[in-house]
Amino acid sequence: MIMKTNKILTRENESINEITGSVVKFYKGIKLEYPEVYYLDYEVDEDTGIINREKKVKYYTKSQIKRNNESIKECFLYCKRSRCT
Repeated sequence: MIMKTNKILTRENESINEITGSVVKFYKGIKLEYPEVYYLDYEVDEDTGIINREKKVKYYTKSQIKRNNESIKECFLYCKRSRCT
């Protein structure tokens, strides 16, 4: 399953491509493997609001969360119908 990647605007107003990765999870004895879409940006301390420019972490836009959830559901339903293990 291949997901289309979009451009994301970072904190520094740079346009970057989304990153896709494969995720493997086990749920109720079923092995789920699905693509995940995210982008990397600087880590922000939630308490102080200070941006750590040394470390980049995963972030998700609203549309990426929606696409990732749809991907998980599709994978789960496929495995459930075909009895994947």
